[in-house]
Amino acid sequence: MSGRTHAPVRVVSIHDVAPATREACGHLLSLCEESGVLVTLLVIPGPWRGSRTLDDRAFADWLLAARDRGHEVSLHGWCHEGGVVSGLADRVLARGCGEFAHLSRAEARRRLESGLEVMDRIGVTPVGFTAPGWLCSEGSKQALIDLGFAYTTSHLSVIDLARSSTMPAPALCQRPGSTITSLGIRVVRRTLVGRVARGKSVRLALHPDDLSTEPLVEATRMLIQVMATGSTSTYADLVTDIEVATA
Repeated sequence: MSGRTHAPVRVVSIHDVAPATREACGHLLSLCEESGVLVTLLVIPGPWRGSRTLDDRAFADWLLAARDRGHEVSLHGWCHEGGVVSGLADRVLARGCGEFAHLSRAEARRRLESGLEVMDRIGVTPVGFTAPGWLCSEGSKQALIDLGFAYTTSHLSVIDLARSSTMPAPALCQRPGSTITSLGIRVVRRTLVGRVARGKSVRLALHPDDLSTEPLVEATRMLIQVMATGSTSTYADLVTDIEVATA
């Protein structure tokens, strides 16, 4: 966003939130709450790993309770599965789950409406969307605008859809479960600490598999504590603050 003089963007998000990952996501959320960090929960509302949000009342109640404690509930695709067309970016960034990477405007709208319907039925109204792997086609972006979403995100920025502006802020992920996890832990730690120390914008993207090994758990705990040293916000609060400041 040109001429922006506000505080650096600092957002912690938990990706792949669904009934199948409820336990791990709950643990991640607890770690964030212990450090006083509000979180944006990126929910997969459709069928994924053998379950659906609407089929699990306990999961829905957990989301509502998290929202009532100040966390944000946001959309993260529909079923988190890539289509027939799969490029290098999909395989590297989304590991074949780049669901919205190549969708037409009409198909993206259909999936988004399905996700909004599910969330409405459990009592949540998401205002933002993050595509799996941050891979979002132009048709998908148009569908988000059509449906009145306030923001979306890319790997490098937060996109304010209402004002057609961007807030540069790289999202860092430890790449759990990949062949470069050990390298990812070191790179993310060094980059995150450096950007926070210099007052630069940065986002931390957590995944359920960040709890899959003890080194990842310890690294995740440390990264959350680093983010807690500055002023963090949810995506929704960030966009709302910008709207108030520019009104």
